Amino acid sequence: MNTTTSTQQDLGPLIWVRGEIDLALMRAAEALGDAEHQAGAEQLKFAQTHLHQARGALAIVGLDGLTHFCDALEQLFADWHGGRITTTQGATALAQRAISAVRAHLDELVAGGEDQPMRLMPLYRDLMALRGESVVVPSELFFPDLTLRPPAPAQPSPAPGETPDPALKNLTRESVA
Repeated sequence: MNTTTSTQQDLGPLIWVRGEIDLALMRAAEALGDAEHQAGAEQLKFAQTHLHQARGALAIVGLDGLTHFCDALEQLFADWHGGRITTTQGATALAQRAISAVRAHLDELVAGGEDQPMRLMPLYRDLMALRGESVVVPSELFFPDLTLRPPAPAQPSPAPGETPDPALKNLTRESVA
């Protein structure tokens, strides 16, 4: 569904669940708050749970790149809660920016914009770096719609070694003999 204009996308399912997504994202942001949290903080678990709800709805409506972005944020909350993050300095601010970016991306889609989750790559890299991932490639947020096919050519192309015009084919045979 990526990189297609919203006029080609069926926005009906997204609009139908948008209220639930917004509510889950708002609750995740509220649970996180502005304070820096230590490993094991319940606020992190609450934020992860609410984000998981939003992520599930995004997966159902087919926003694969945005879903993958939310997966990274959800995993950050899990790693943070579990004490697997080495430095949590600035983690709350980064997570809040990521939640805001998801909401902004959805706002753009509903307003007729294109689904381009690659624009989230700088934040995605920051999320992955905080989790200790040093190699992050842009293709991680690229999920093109492979069901789209180019239009068929007007006339079939001749096979290699064949001439397209039967009259030319006879000329070629005669000149060889």
